[in-house]
This record gives sequence, C-alpha cells and structure tokens, in this order.
Amino acid sequence: MNKYFYACFFLFTVSINSTNALDCIQIPDSVIFAESTTFIPGKDGSLQTIPANFNCVYNISVPTNSTDGLYAVVTVLNGLKGVNDFMLVTETTGKLVKITSTSDFLRSFKMVPGSRMSVQVVTKSVQMNSQFEITVQYHAAIIGQNLKMKTGGEMNFVDVKAIGDDSSFFNSVTYTGTEPILVTLATDQNSFDGYTNCYVIDGTIQNQVQVYQVDDLLHKSRLTTTYNSVTIVSFDELYFQFVLNPASEAAPFTSLTSSAIKQTDDYYYLLGNRAVEFVNFNSVGILMDNVRMDTEPCNATVVSGPPNNSSKVLLDLSTYPLMPQNFNVKYFTIISNECRFEFSVRASNRIE
Repeated sequence: MNKYFYACFFLFTVSINSTNALDCIQIPDSVIFAESTTFIPGKDGSLQTIPANFNCVYNISVPTNSTDGLYAVVTVLNGLKGVNDFMLVTETTGKLVKITSTSDFLRSFKMVPGSRMSVQVVTKSVQMNSQFEITVQYHAAIIGQNLKMKTGGEMNFVDVKAIGDDSSFFNSVTYTGTEPILVTLATDQNSFDGYTNCYVIDGTIQNQVQVYQVDDLLHKSRLTTTYNSVTIVSFDELYFQFVLNPASEAAPFTSLTSSAIKQTDDYYYLLGNRAVEFVNFNSVGILMDNVRMDTEPCNATVVSGPPNNSSKVLLDLSTYPLMPQNFNVKYFTIISNECRFEFSVRASNRIE
C-alpha cells in the first residue's frame, strides 16, 4: 500500500470548516470524489483538541455503481489523554475497534466501493485536552467483471494475483450463480503474516450483504453467501487463493475444504464423509503419493473436478493403486466416504 500512496500527489484537499471546528459536521457529498483528501474535524490534518462532554459519530461512505466508483483509505490519529475518553471505529466489516489513550497513535482502514464505516469520538466531563484527527483519502476504482459461476465438471477458483492488472491498486471480481456460494480459503494459513489487503463481499459491489476481511475467515476458512453472488476485492494483494462452489455441492459432506498445491509434499488425513478440492494455481500437474489406509475396504476416490456427478473418477483408492500417481490436471477433488486414510500431494513439476 505504501508504495502507492507515498508516490501519489493529491491534487485536492478539503477541510470541514465551521464556526466551531468540533461541531459534529459530516463530510459533504460535494467533496467526495477521486483524489480528494478530507480532514476531520477540519484544519490542516493536524491533531485537534476535543472539548469535554463531546460525543460525535462521524459517518464515512464511498459511492459506487456497476462500472466505477471510489475506494477510500481512512487514517485515525490518536491524541487521547483522558483515561475515560475513547474513539470507537466501526469498520466496513462491522468489526468494532476501540481506541483509547494507550492505543497506537495511528490506525489505518480501507473502504471498498459502496461501503460505510464510522468513527465515534467520546470525551467525559473532565477536560483532559484529548486530541484526534481523521484523514479520508478518496481514489478512483474501476469495478471488475461479474462472471457466471462455471457449472458441471469445471472448478471455480480465484487467485488474487490474477484479478485486474498491475496498473491499478484496487481490483475486484464478482461471481454469480443460481444459488448461494460456498467460499473456501485455499491458501496455507500457516504462512499467513497476520495482515491482509484482501476482502470478500457477500454479494456484489452494488448490493453488499456483508464485507469480510480475509483475516476474519482464517479460523473457519469458509463462508456461504446469503444470496447468489460473491465479490473478491484486492488492494495490491498477491497472496490469497479461493475455491468457489454452489452451496449444494457441500451438502453431502460433513466438510468440503480446498487447498493450494505446493512444490513440496503436503500431508493430509481424511476421515468420515469429507472432500478436499486441490488446485495447482501456478501450473498444471498434481502428484499424489504416500497413501496409507486405516480403513479396509477404503471407499475413497479422486475425481476430475468439483464433487458433483459431472466430474469423472480419475482414481479409485479402494483398488489400492500403485503410488505415486501423476495427474496431468490443474485441479481435482479427493473424496472420502466413511474412510480413514493419509496421503500427500504436491506439484508434479517440483523444483529441487
């Protein structure tokens, strides 16, 4: 993010002026446009002193339509001094962030097109000379494609590196099907660094049911949309991969997950009625090896696409086939039907 904003020259700045700089004045629509910078509560972006008994909710929104709109970066500076004074940020995801005198001096938040957030600033009855400042930077956003979900034996997957191009800091893609969509995170969570610039929207940019930061999905690794669309947004993010399924494909299983194929062996242990979708996001070719059955007979299969009737059986593990098995495919699903077994997978073109 920094490489973009530090290099960018903002052509327009606006302060919210009034007879009392700390009147609870909202951002006027007239200053919400691309490459404008707005300071709250006004002045020049420096910290402003808050009077006692102050309570204001500053609402921030970014407009959009089906083809273009704005995204925003909101920076909150914390100069609180009173132990009972606070700021309460409601992020676009609905997450609440409470800022007190002991919190970090600077917090930054991103807003996807069409979203809203708010910052409530509260001081108590004793004047402690607390201070704060909010900067809102608006930028143009070109809304990405709205694609139809593939059907039959084709797998739907998204690599954020492939969304948009290098010329844009903001990129998005929407998938729409005929039923709610299951979104699973295929990226290995063990290598996650604790901060992302990637968001998943339940819905479209124009019709948002809920916005999630990928951080919110790490513990459960999946979500099912309320309606029939899902949107993935990237702010210069290069890391995450997802697999999308019609929700009905997950219904027969106690668990349907996904995983990105690596250059090195990844080991898995399946039991019960489960399915795992594997995608080689970087090339073609998946090698399966090190199969160990703990159930005999073991009713498990490798199928050519998502776990539905249109996918073909590539390998029947109940026949105890010789290993390793090399599949010249970009993806497949391994299905366990009340079977317990271990196996490993990796990219066929492993770099030694």
